[in-house]
Amino acid sequence: LYIEADGKVYANYNASYMFASLEGLETINNMEYLDISLTTDMSYLFDYTGYNASTFNIDISDWNTSKVEYMAYMFNNTGYNATTWSIGNLNGWNTASVISMNYMFAGAGYSAQTWTIGNLSSWNTSNVAYMDRMFENTGYSAQAFAMDLSNWQTGNVTDMSYMFRNAGSSAQ
Repeated sequence: LYIEADGKVYANYNASYMFASLEGLETINNMEYLDISLTTDMSYLFDYTGYNASTFNIDISDWNTSKVEYMAYMFNNTGYNATTWSIGNLNGWNTASVISMNYMFAGAGYSAQTWTIGNLSSWNTSNVAYMDRMFENTGYSAQAFAMDLSNWQTGNVTDMSYMFRNAGSSAQ
């Protein structure tokens, strides 16, 4: 899948399901042309995308997420059967407005031997209420699985059930 434009392509405030269920998708080129700076809802954005792909690689590290409130199920089961899974380094994402991150990465890259998400330590999670099953079954088969979440503020979270259940279960 390619995004082509003479300039920016602006996503609607509700971008939920935009790329959902493209089960054979392995990559999206030119994601830098997709401007999501007005978007408030990114839930289910990539839900089941690349589910049957052999690899899953989308670089969305430069997205302006400052207005986003909903990221639930965003990467749910993406690249589920892929041997490699990567979405770039999301450390620069502004998550201060996010309320819901439940199931955000659940099942993402389940079969991947190589699972790369980058650093999430700078995410502002002080307004997040829902983190249940956020990383459940994420990178289940990965050879290495580690994330630094030490700076996350979780005082407002009301549900963290199964947040890390089976995440990176095969990692040494």
